[in-house]
Amino acid sequence: MTKPYDPAFKRPPLTICDPDVCPIPPVLTSSGVKEYFINNIIDAQWRDGSVKYLVRWLTRGPDFDTWEPFNHVKHTAAYARWVHYQEIPVDVPVNSIVESLQCTVLLSPSSRRS
Repeated sequence: MTKPYDPAFKRPPLTICDPDVCPIPPVLTSSGVKEYFINNIIDAQWRDGSVKYLVRWLTRGPDFDTWEPFNHVKHTAAYARWVHYQEIPVDVPVNSIVESLQCTVLLSPSSRRS
């Protein structure tokens, strides 16, 4: 699902970071690539012929937001959250979203321990 932001649907809420928290440094992978932590995806637009996602980095402010291609975000929790919220109409109250995320785990009789 790579499409621009549709204003008819909600955006995921941002994680609020204390401004006094030091920025989290990137993780250096075994291949020497720096990986940063995503706070959230806050927008999506067609840019340079494909959809790009505006990423807010964890412990960083809006000055550090960057436009990232789908390949950079597709396996992240932030992208999964973005997709989920893009299915919720903007006029749905927040409390009904929270209720929709609550679930009950059911165990089959054979999986219960006595």
